Amino acid sequence: MNTDLFVYLQSLVSVALLVVCLFWLYRDYKLDSFRQKLFKLRDDLFDEAINNDISFEHPSYQVLRSTINGFIRYGHRLNVFQVIAFLVLAESEKKVKSSSFTNRFESHLGSLDPEKSDVLKDYRNRMNILMMEHVIASSPLSLIFIFAPLGYAIKTKQALQKAVRKYRRQVNILDTAALAKGEDLYIGI
Repeated sequence: MNTDLFVYLQSLVSVALLVVCLFWLYRDYKLDSFRQKLFKLRDDLFDEAINNDISFEHPSYQVLRSTINGFIRYGHRLNVFQVIAFLVLAESEKKVKSSSFTNRFESHLGSLDPEKSDVLKDYRNRMNILMMEHVIASSPLSLIFIFAPLGYAIKTKQALQKAVRKYRRQVNILDTAALAKGEDLYIGI
């Protein structure tokens, strides 16, 4: 009886440590990692602006820098469920405001040389990739219940498409049989 109690307590402590690691330490680590990557991105953007002679006063540069700062400051609020809720609420609004990021960022890109404009667009893409990686990877529950099954479904679909291509002759035989049965239905009508 004493050993059963010990095993029970050991299991309970293990589960508690797992919960602490997954829902506290892991999330803090992912947030710190996200912010650190954004700090590096902002520093690289600063260096790139100096190297490519992009003015720090240019509106597109300022919008991009301010957006990176916003993600650094409010990164703790980014998770799958809040992003989905925000997108649903924003979509129900059905209006694009003149203060939106895209309008403010892209409206001034035309005043830059194409290569300078491409530099800023590249940094925007890198910022968005970091944000999406953070949203996906910051929640252990979303990884387990949303993205793991989604990844499995995508991988399964790719494997099935490959199998259909590989066994096209056999699939064509089945298609022909289904066509004949389908045409029988129309003949009887």
